Amino acid sequence: MRKRWIFLILILAIIVTAIVFSVFISKKKKMDRDYELLVESEFLFYPLEVDGRFGVLNRYGDVVVEPKYDAVEIPNRDRAIFVLATDESFVVFNDKQEQLFKDFSEVSAVSGMSSDGERVYNNTVLKYKENGKYGLLDFDGKRVTGAEYETMESLTDKYGEILVKKNGKLGVLNVKGAILVDCKYDFIKGDGYVKDASYKYGGYIVGNRGKAGYVYGYLDRNSKEIIKVGHESIYRVTEIDSDDAYLVARENGRYALYKGRNNLTDYKYINMYYNNGTGTFTVQKNKSYGLINLDGKVVIPEQYEELLVVGIFVNASKDGVDFTFDLSGAKVENSEFVSLQRTSTDKYYISINSDYKYGIADLNKKVVVDNKFEFIEEIPTTGLLIATSGDDVTVYNAEITELVSASNAEIKNVGDYIQITTSNESYFLTADGKKVDNKTVYLDNQLFASKSGNKWGFVDLKDNTVVDFIYDEVTEVNEFGFAGVKRDKKWGVIDRNGNVVLEPAYELESVNPVFIGKYYLNNGTAYGF
Repeated sequence: MRKRWIFLILILAIIVTAIVFSVFISKKKKMDRDYELLVESEFLFYPLEVDGRFGVLNRYGDVVVEPKYDAVEIPNRDRAIFVLATDESFVVFNDKQEQLFKDFSEVSAVSGMSSDGERVYNNTVLKYKENGKYGLLDFDGKRVTGAEYETMESLTDKYGEILVKKNGKLGVLNVKGAILVDCKYDFIKGDGYVKDASYKYGGYIVGNRGKAGYVYGYLDRNSKEIIKVGHESIYRVTEIDSDDAYLVARENGRYALYKGRNNLTDYKYINMYYNNGTGTFTVQKNKSYGLINLDGKVVIPEQYEELLVVGIFVNASKDGVDFTFDLSGAKVENSEFVSLQRTSTDKYYISINSDYKYGIADLNKKVVVDNKFEFIEEIPTTGLLIATSGDDVTVYNAEITELVSASNAEIKNVGDYIQITTSNESYFLTADGKKVDNKTVYLDNQLFASKSGNKWGFVDLKDNTVVDFIYDEVTEVNEFGFAGVKRDKKWGVIDRNGNVVLEPAYELESVNPVFIGKYYLNNGTAYGF
């Protein structure tokens, strides 16, 4: 009997140990899957291109790597780690011209292409090559993974994660080297979903080669299969913020709407697209259009030859007759508007009438500002409404009080301010509509652009002239401490103290070029002579 009890206790102990171990492994896997990327906030370094050769420029205008290389990669703009390419070989230097990672034969950035066609670099890890295969390396030179992958690049539409190939199949790693998606697919991309400025909460579009081409499925952020591989196409509706992804999948030429694993509509539509901000999808059956909601329920039957969602209205036509509905599918009779778009305060609408003129109405659809403008745009960060007709500009605050009306004016967003420039003056508007000058906007500057007659120069805080009024156009002193000055159709540069860095030499199309030292910045790369 005693032996029997001992045996039972041992069995029980083994079971408890197995459960505890299983829970521990599960928690560890979950922890390994989570990751954080390094921060880029100061943007200390920029690629520099001069006459087709590349180097590195710092934010103070100093050349830290001479432009003599075929290419340059700066994975993290806050870190002095520069991958320089010459004759298809790579070498890594810091800003002191010291070579890094000498113990590795080839180190380069983990790069890839964004969905917009821009080259991107992982800002947290590098890759190294050993015996013809790749592994991950951190910025301190420590191996994150062994060299076991045939290829390694940034995962499209899921920045920060790494697409790898092993034994001819694709998978995904994070920057800690943890496997997020097993290497068993022929195609993988992110679903493009962003939450809290991170792609890690999104899922994966995966695919394999079939007899008639690629077929696709969908995995959630934890790599759980939501839709099986076998569809002609799948995409996530990223404009809808939901833990259960809204997915549009196509099978046999027909589309269906999914919410997570749930097929809301079946495969019965030949086209389907989301109307952003309305909670509706326009759907097409044969040659007729209708509207469904986020539950997949039909709001407007699929019987109209044309259907367009504009603000809170749906404009449809059938047999030459026009109809207007609201987003719930109810008919709207005798409306003087074809579109009503709520402002960010939820107190007013930006309206469009049947002549396609813009105005403003209250929530009772009563006209507050006549429909007489060619366009009205809300600046979300300020709540200001900018109404334009040609070069004439009228600005209203969030309570629809007219603040400014100017002819032949130019408007530009500057942080939380709106800059308005006319032939006679230039000033800024705050979010509550107060006029301020550039001294208020550019608090860290000591020099300020100023106009006298038809020429520009710079003054100090007390309006003393520091740079004579000899230029046709100027920019304010930028975050790098430099300002552009234009004369005779060419741009030059001065520093924060008014000293000439470069006499006018650049012929640039930009009306507000950004300079770092004697170089101009365009799409994140510095250029010069």
